[in-house]
Amino acid sequence: MPGSGIRSNNIIELFEKTRVSEFHVSERVSIESPMKFQRDDIFTGGLPQIPEYEKREIDSEKIRGIVGLVNGFFWMQIKEIYKDKN
Repeated sequence: MPGSGIRSNNIIELFEKTRVSEFHVSERVSIESPMKFQRDDIFTGGLPQIPEYEKREIDSEKIRGIVGLVNGFFWMQIKEIYKDKN
């Protein structure tokens, strides 16, 4: 199953080139952590470059957009198939 870096701007091209029927898409966004107590001198991730006080969540609107894009693309493909048979 293809994954990593699949976005709305490349999923159709990926399908056309590979004809795979499933994709792994995460479309995460960073949001501020609701954690109240914060210390700037301790790094849980081990490095100061790793954000301590934000978390990653799925962007459901982006996922809905990708699903809509893919569904629309498949409907266009189905219409083309039936148009050619009539």
